[in-house]
Order: sequence, then C-alpha cells, then structure tokens
Amino acid sequence: MRRGVSIAGRAGRVGRVGRLACLLCAAALPAAGGCQSGYRDFARSVDASIAAGDYRGAASLATARAEKKSGDRINRVVYNLEAARAAQLAGDYAASRDFFERAHDDVRPYLDEKAEAKITEAGATTLVNQTTAIYRATPVERIMAPTLDALNAMAMGDLDAARVRLNLARDWQQDAVRRYGKAGASEIERDAAARGVPVREEGVMAAVAPYYSNLQDLSGYADYGNPFASHLRGVFLLATASDAGDLERARFELRQVVAMEPSAEPVVTPDLEAAASGGLSGPVVWVYFLTGRAPSLEEIRLDIPIPAGNVNYVAAAFPRLVINPDGVFSARVSGGGDSVGTVELADVDAMVAADFRRRLPTIVMQEVLSSALKAGATYAASREGRDGWAQLAGILYQALTTAADLRSWRSLPKRVLVARVATPPDGRMSAWFGGGGVGGGAGGSGADATWTVRPGTSHIVVVSLPSSASRAASVLTAELGVGQPSLGTLSEEAVDDADD
Repeated sequence: MRRGVSIAGRAGRVGRVGRLACLLCAAALPAAGGCQSGYRDFARSVDASIAAGDYRGAASLATARAEKKSGDRINRVVYNLEAARAAQLAGDYAASRDFFERAHDDVRPYLDEKAEAKITEAGATTLVNQTTAIYRATPVERIMAPTLDALNAMAMGDLDAARVRLNLARDWQQDAVRRYGKAGASEIERDAAARGVPVREEGVMAAVAPYYSNLQDLSGYADYGNPFASHLRGVFLLATASDAGDLERARFELRQVVAMEPSAEPVVTPDLEAAASGGLSGPVVWVYFLTGRAPSLEEIRLDIPIPAGNVNYVAAAFPRLVINPDGVFSARVSGGGDSVGTVELADVDAMVAADFRRRLPTIVMQEVLSSALKAGATYAASREGRDGWAQLAGILYQALTTAADLRSWRSLPKRVLVARVATPPDGRMSAWFGGGGVGGGAGGSGADATWTVRPGTSHIVVVSLPSSASRAASVLTAELGVGQPSLGTLSEEAVDDADD
C-alpha cells in the first residue's frame, strides 16, 4: 500500500485540528457512547417480547421509551417506528397511528425537498461515529411505515386516511428512485479523497468483504419496489373504487405485483380480471400473513489497512446485517367451506439487504475516514511529544468512540404471504401456519388463528406471527365495504394506460 496517502504525512493539516477535536470531544464521551448502548438494550428487549408473542408487553415498553425519547431529535424516529408497530400488534391502532404520525413528521421534510444530511452532521459523524447522525429511516422503512399505517386507518374505518397513506407509500418509493437511482461519488467519498484517506483501497474492501458475503444471495426488487405495498393499494382501490380511474390504478398496481413477484400471480389474476371488467363480482377477503422479523444489525470490529503514522492498521467498527432465520413460511386459510394456501407476496429480507448493500460503501467510507483521522491526530500528538495528555486523550477517544450504528426498524416482518378467499356467508374464518400449526390452536378450534368478518362485504385481514415460538398471532381486520361491481369494463385505451 502506498505511503503517499498516510495521514501522518499531513500532520500539519490534520494533526492540529484532529487532536483539538479529540480533546474537545473527550469531555462528551459519556454522551457519545450512552445513547447507543441504551438503544441496543431497548431493541433486544422489545424484540424478545414480540418474538414471545407478548404484544402488550412490547407495546408498553416501546411506548414508554418513545415518550421518553420524544425530545431526542437524533434517535426518536427509530423509537417511534418500533412503538408504532408494537402498538399495532397489540391491537391499539389509535396509538400506532400516533407514533407513525410522529415518525412521519420527522421524515416528511426529506420527501423531494430536503438534503439527507448537512455538512455539520457529516463532520460530527467523522469526529465521533455514525450514531451521532439523525436517524431518518431507510427507504424500505419509509415505504413500509405508511403502508402499515394505512392498515391502522382501515381497521378504524377511516378509508380516506388509508388512501392518503397508501399514496404516501408510493410517493416514498418514487422519491427513493429519484434520490438513490443515480450513480456517482458520494460526498463522503469526495471528502475522503480531499483528505487523502484511501477509502477505495482494495485492502479495506478485502478486509470487510467476508462479513458481507450473505448479502450476495439477497436481491431486492427493482426501483425500490415493494409488492406488499403495491398489492395492498391495488386491492384497496379495487374494493373501494368509486370510478373507472380507481380501477385503472388498481390494475396498474396489481400488474406491478406480478412483475415483481411472479409467484403471486395465482392470487393476483382474479383481481386483475375484476379490475378490467368493472369491479368485484362478489365480496372478497384478502388475508396477509406478516411472518418472522426483519434483519437486524450487529457490530463487528476490525483492524483495517489504513496507514496512519507508524502503524498500517487502525481499529474500526462496522454494522453487519444479520438475517433472522425464525419464521413461518406457509399457511392455509379457511372460510365458508373453502380452504386455500398462501403464496409469497414480498421478501422483506431481500428488500432490506438490497438497500443495505447499496449504502454499504458509504458506511465503510465514513468509518474508514473517521478511524483514520482519529489515528492520524493521535499519532501527530505523539510525534510532537510535548503533550502526553493530548496523546492519552486521543487514544481514549479512539477506543470509546469506535462504535457502529445499529439502529434499524427490527419489528418489520421477514416475509409477507397472501391468500384470497370469498367472504364466507357466516363470516367465520381460520388459519393454520406451516401446514401443521404452531400455536396450539385458538378457542378450541384447533386453528392457529380465528376471526370473524361481516358477511356480504370485502375485508383486509392481517395475521402477524413474528416468531414460530410466538404464543399467539396478532390479527387485524378491516372492512372495505361492498364495492362497486357496475363501473363498467375498462376501455382498451384505459387498459393500455394502466399498463404503461
């Protein structure tokens, strides 16, 4: 590796500033490390409660922490997202909507108009670590949040609000394509190049590559697509259509689902035909199974090959995506004498992994830049040899601020399955997971989950089973109404427009 890029060679430019930063920030070391350790303990506790099926306990814990962190501008989005999902699992849809709204208020300015990060924030993350950056939610989380919130609105009978939230999910998808679909060097990469930090050195990427090999097998959907969000919007528009325009939009969304997830075609085809022929011929229940829990992040610490003074390696901490293998990946739904199996609608693991893989070079670059500058500043202090306290402060600061950002929305599902059943005349429905059942039955029926819907109307039902060890499933039901089966067959022009 070339010594020409050594940080120590720039002691006059980096050493004085970096050493001063170390000394100034050393006084704030408790704040630098405390918030992340508190978050990690919180995330583990909520995850354990949700996995056990203790939804009320999880909601109580997440609500208390979200309220406590309401003034924490850096971290409150992730706390609000966890509180929103936990409340939804517990059946408190009003509270869930409130927490989703809080998260939305914080991230809404970044929809189309506001830059993701400021120069001052980039400087802080370089001097400390990436946990000091404001958590703004990932593109996947931004799309999933209004999608899940739309279910809350449906369950509470507010179909107008549900439509707004489903449209917002589509807007976030389009924003992600505009914001991240362009290639080019990031601000971090340009800053690193100006400082002489070799963030593109092959040795760095070779050192971290083995820890990310699991990402290669997980490919997301093109253009930040989310088949779950598209399908939910499609069937919602189909069931609540007030004009031919709603049917056109429903058909477009459903065709998008088939393009993204061909395995869902058997469930989607009847609704595509209904959208093209003027509406549903009879009431339908769409049952979504949200199974397992999304990937989480763990910290790995490595010695990476960056020349800084008289050493060739510096310590750095990186987040590693960990796939949660726990989950139930098939189910059957029965009602009115019919029994149908599910098909996979969306692979959330793949969506999260694809987004993380896109952001990974920036994450690595930021950590390399931060570690190298801290090491270079400490080395510069040791060379001057006049201030042993400055060198000690630098060493302590490196050790105590080397931390990976592990924030993520952990209670998202791992997979989304779907089934389509005609609304049963008696309104009684049941589900079995994994073919043999996992929860020991409900209400003496032998089923893993049971619920009732109003006969003669269409419904959305969401059955959440975050773990195969969960004591019970969480069931959300939402009535969509009788629909409008006589809006007329779409014209050939309308069909072509919907396809475009």
